[in-house]
Order: sequence, then C-alpha cells, then structure tokens
Amino acid sequence: TLVDEAGRPVTDAEGWASATSVLTPALTNGAPIQAGAFSILVPRGTYRVVAHLPAGSPYVSAAERRVAVGAGQVVSVTLTVEKKDARIVGSLWDPRNQDVVEGVDAGVMAWAAGNWVRTAVEPGNGTYTMSVAAGLWHLGYQVDPRSNYVGLVDHKNVPVASGQTVVVPLPVARRDGTLTGTVLGPDGAPLGGARVTAAGTGPLVDRLWLSTRSGADGRFVLRLPHGDYHLGATAGLTGSIKPALRHVRVPPNGTSGGHVLQ
Repeated sequence: TLVDEAGRPVTDAEGWASATSVLTPALTNGAPIQAGAFSILVPRGTYRVVAHLPAGSPYVSAAERRVAVGAGQVVSVTLTVEKKDARIVGSLWDPRNQDVVEGVDAGVMAWAAGNWVRTAVEPGNGTYTMSVAAGLWHLGYQVDPRSNYVGLVDHKNVPVASGQTVVVPLPVARRDGTLTGTVLGPDGAPLGGARVTAAGTGPLVDRLWLSTRSGADGRFVLRLPHGDYHLGATAGLTGSIKPALRHVRVPPNGTSGGHVLQ
C-alpha cells in the first residue's frame, strides 16, 4: 500500500512496484500499482520493495523498504510517497543576446533519489514548468539537434523546498558560425566517413563537444556557436587515424574554413 508522509493511504497513485532479492538481485518480480495498492508474488527470502511512479504522477517515491517473507506468508508493506508540491520553472536562455529563445523544441528532465520527472519546453514562448517534490534534483535538458541552437550545460543541481518555485534558466547558444575543411588519409587521399570533432575551449563554449562526418570527398561542414575550439578527427574502428588537434577560432556569423586534417 502507498501512503503519504502522514501515513494516510494514497488511492490516486498508479505505477509499478518491484521486489528484488537482497541475496540474489537477479531474482525479481513486480506488479502494477492500482489505486495505491499492489500485490507481488515472491519465493521466501528478503527483498527490497520499491514503487516506480511515472514521470507524470502527482507523487514521487520516498524510499524503498526491506522486507523478509517466509514460505506461504503474506506480508503487508507500506511505501511512502511524497506529493509534488513544488516547481522548477525556467526558459531557454541565450546569454549572448540576453533573451528567451522561442521556436525551439527541447526536453527537460530531472532526477532525485531514483525518481524521474520530465517535461517539454513550450516552443511558443520558450518556457517550461516541472512539478517536483522537495529534494535535491539533478536537472538536465536536450535541445533538438536539428535546431539552430545547442545547450551549453549538461546538468545542474537544484535544491527545492516544499512549496517553493525555483527558477532555472537553460542556457543555449545559436549556431551562428561554420567550420569547413577536408580530412585526408595517411596517403593524402580524401577520407570519407571520418568523425570530425570540435571541443570548445573559449568562454561560454568550453563545455561544448560537437561532431559531424566527412563526406565521400573528405570534406566536412560543421555548424556551431562562434568561439574558440580544438578541431580534430578520428577514423577507423579504433580511431587509429587521428590527426593532431588544432586550435581554431570561429567568428560570429562567419566561417572558419580551409582546415586540412591529416
């Protein structure tokens, strides 16, 4: 049975409950949670029992329970869940232009103590709202790779108190620059299918790692935010062909071209 922090039964929760053997983790079974209740069949032993609630649930699972079950025994287990009574809100934010970015598809996800929540950025206004319970949430986001923007941060740690609304902007940068060049093999012939990489080294782009593939003629084009990068390439199953990294500077709304990687 699921209960809230006051011990009251929670009858509006749905999800999945699992029981995993403490001694033999490969031994596990589960059952659906319906109206806050579940029933799992297991052999005798000691189990870790936990509730898995979907991202859209109004609750999050608070903690697992360790339960010993004898042969033929029925054990009643209560699992505590917490109400999502707080929010994380924000928008796609371009720190270079100091404005909210609209018209871009992006997803936001957060996890804490085994619980996951996710939502989408509203393309119409570039904002998002995520309901969470109190706790330390690890928040990440993904920007549509087909868009003209890239995310600048992998994830953030966000402490949230009960009833609180925490504002967390999601920094992005526009792909306003282009890298072009050619990858050559050891024999000097154009090398197709090589992975060309650009690792950011300058301000704002220092966490970026972008890549593309060279065409059959060895040429490559990579769109990315302006800034300083280390440009490189690898080819072969083990990356045996790996030209030395070179420093390049991509100008705003411009192209850094003519790079030959061999």
